[in-house]
Order: sequence, then C-alpha cells, then structure tokens
Amino acid sequence: MVDIGEISYSSFNSNFLNMLLPLRYMQHATLFSIFTIQNNRIKTHSTRYYIGAFIGVLGFITCRLVIKIEDLYYKNFSLVIRIINNNISFSWVLILITFFFINFLKRHHYVGMVLRIQRSFKELNYKHYLRITIWNWFVVLAHLIFLVYVVFVFLEIKKIFIALSFIGFDIHITVSILFLNLIREGFVTWISDVKDYSKYFHHEEGQYNERMKIMFRVYLDLMGAFDLFKSIYQFVCFFLTVDIYFFSLLFLQEVIEIHINHIPDDEHMAVSFWILKRSVFMVLFCSLCEKFYMTVSEADGLCSSLLNSFQDIVAMKRLCKNVQRLNRAAFNKMTVCHILTVDGRLPQEFCSYLFGHLIVLLQFTIL
Repeated sequence: MVDIGEISYSSFNSNFLNMLLPLRYMQHATLFSIFTIQNNRIKTHSTRYYIGAFIGVLGFITCRLVIKIEDLYYKNFSLVIRIINNNISFSWVLILITFFFINFLKRHHYVGMVLRIQRSFKELNYKHYLRITIWNWFVVLAHLIFLVYVVFVFLEIKKIFIALSFIGFDIHITVSILFLNLIREGFVTWISDVKDYSKYFHHEEGQYNERMKIMFRVYLDLMGAFDLFKSIYQFVCFFLTVDIYFFSLLFLQEVIEIHINHIPDDEHMAVSFWILKRSVFMVLFCSLCEKFYMTVSEADGLCSSLLNSFQDIVAMKRLCKNVQRLNRAAFNKMTVCHILTVDGRLPQEFCSYLFGHLIVLLQFTIL
C-alpha cells in the first residue's frame, strides 16, 4: 500500500517541524535519529551520520561490556542466575546493534511516515500545534530529570551505564507513543473537518468537489503513515513485551534467593521500579493503539452516517465510499512480529500469562 517514492521531500510546515523538534533531540541523544532537516526539507541522514552514530554505539557497547557488575555480587546466587547475569550484557549488545540496523534499513520508512503526517496536517484545520509542542518538551524534560536523578543516586559509573541502556530504550518507546498519538490527532481532526464540510455542501460545487478529493488524499496519507509506523515499531513492541516477561521472572527468582540466602541487597527497589515503568509503557502503548482503532472506527461510522444523509451530494458520497473501501481492504491492527495483536486486551492477556508463570515459580520455591 505504501510507496515511499511518491512522497515529495519539499513540503514545509514550520509549526509541524517545531512540534517534532523535542523528538529529534531525544533521538539524537540515543544516536538513533530518524531524519534531518536541510533547507526546510525533511530528509534521511547522510551516510557519514550513520557511520558516526555506529562508532558512538560501538563505544557505548564497549563501555557497557567492560563496566559491568562484578561476579562477587552474584556468587551467592544459583547457577542459573549467574549464567543469566553473565549473558545480559551480551544480550544488550545484540539488541543495541539490532536497533541500529533496523533504524538504518528503515530510514526511508521513517522519513516517509513523517512526511505523510506533515502533508496531511497541512491540509487539515489542526489547531493544537502549541499544545503538542509543549507536551513534547515536557516529555524531554521528564527524561532529562530522570537521567540526572539516576546519575546522582547511583554515582557508580558501572550502574550509570546500565541505567543508560534502559533509558535509551525508554526513549524509543516514548517516541513511538508520541508519533502514534500524532497520527491519531490527524484522524480526529479529519473527522472534525469532514463534519464541518458536511454542513457547507451548498458552497461552490467545483471547489467543494476538489476539497473532498483532498480529504481522501489526507485519509490515505494518515493510513499510510500508520502502516509505516507498524512496520517500524513492531520490533520495539516485541522487545518491550519479552523484556517485561523475562525480567519479571528473573527479578522474582532473585528476590526469592535474596530472602532464602539472606543476601544483602539495596537495589531490588530500583529494579522493581524499572519493571513497573516498563509495564506502564506497555499499557500506554496498547491503550493508545486501542484509541486509534476506535478513532478509525469512528471515521468509518461517520461515513456511514453521511452516506445516509447525503445521497444526492456526489463528492461527499464518493469520499465516504472510498474511505470505507480503504478501511475494509487495507486497515489492519498492529501486530508484534505477527505473534500478538496490539490492542487494549494485550496488557490483560499478557499479565494473566505472566502471573501464571510467576505463581508456578513461587510454587516450585515452596515445594
């Protein structure tokens, strides 16, 4: 459905670019920036940028491998815990490299998604640029405050590098949530604009017909942006799900062994907070996906209502029929690598599955 080559790279909307500026800063901080702006044009980064970013990622990975928690801390734990701890650093190396190459391979998809959103917003009567911009800056400030807090609380360089690994991934999740919210804002505004146009169908026919064609192109752009979003961020969602699952099991097993073997520990509260934070990200992402699906359903319902009310208005009738055909033929919910469907039920089903395994783990401990 999505043809990246058909998107113009010359579109410019200063309000839209200002709205994206906080997201760009967050991504530059993680060396995973997805686009650049040159001469008021959104483009992919140059090859030199990716070479420099890859060197930076390798430098961080080297520090992450060299500076790790000593085995002395885990000497009183079981063999399984020690083996997992020894391999966590290597797992993070693989994940960081995977993220980098996904960003590189999907760079045109990233830019295509942003350009589609921008092109649609130029045609919509969107009035909330300032609100979204302020919110995005607030998110940047929240991450910055949390980073400063981590540095001053942990103090030890080894723990700071471990925390930075987690914060970097949190930024990926945050950016995905903000982009999805932006696409949904576009659909909400589209619904509002179509409702307004339905009240003024008596205006000049040629101009009205042209406007209805533009509104369908806007809908195509927004749906295309969501298709690209699914392609880009499905791996991030997959890793988030797997990360919460395995770290929850590992954390419970460590807590059990700490209490059984009376191992001194002052970090389990920080780990539990991190697991809770990841769980909140998952709930936010899934709930926003569900809201997005409901918004698309609302757009479809609006078209059904307008078809019944405007049988004689050819332009409106054509728009509504085209939107409904597109929804039936091309709209699908987001999936996690074709394994899980990302919607409002996923957190509940995932928690049920996770708690079942946690209970089994506790039963083995009791027995």
